[in-house]
Amino acid sequence: MPAQSKLTQAPILDACPVVLDCKVDRIIEEDGTCHIFAKILDRLADSDLLDGRGPFKNDCFAPTYFMGDGHKRVYRYLDNRVEPMGSFIKKASKKDDKSSITT
Repeated sequence: MPAQSKLTQAPILDACPVVLDCKVDRIIEEDGTCHIFAKILDRLADSDLLDGRGPFKNDCFAPTYFMGDGHKRVYRYLDNRVEPMGSFIKKASKKDDKSSITT
């Protein structure tokens, strides 16, 4: 069972290197899209992402963002890379296929 935030009682997943514990201020629905506005109450990060003094090591953090609209959906990174939707699934299935081959 995942740990629970003391501030919001939201689950905190061990697999997430960075967690933003937030309180929702308001939700605005517009044309089938929900815009969620929240206040960050706490930030948690793996110790590997912090240097000895506490500052965040941005160069060690490589999150993937899924972004899209009705025209195009892509995965974006903090650098200049952009990959089409579904590319992670294709890469993972190729990796699984190679690992299941026996000689």
